[in-house]
Amino acid sequence: MLDDLIVDLKARAPTREGVEWYLLNNLLELRKVVANDPSMLDLENATRVLNRFAVDSMDWGDPLFKAVTAITKQAERADPN
Repeated sequence: MLDDLIVDLKARAPTREGVEWYLLNNLLELRKVVANDPSMLDLENATRVLNRFAVDSMDWGDPLFKAVTAITKQAERADPN
């Protein structure tokens, strides 16, 4: 789900410093954390940053917001061990 959204956003070629550009950077950071055998704290922090960005910066009715919410919910349930 995370990789699919990253691919979709990259294909849109988001405008630098636009909402989608920041969203893409936050998603890439979460993917980097997940790929590096994170501790629970690392995963919680990356998820919290992404969720905070989405809540503060995105339209809650936007399909992208809903996709991000699904990703953060999945990450919150994940056990990195």
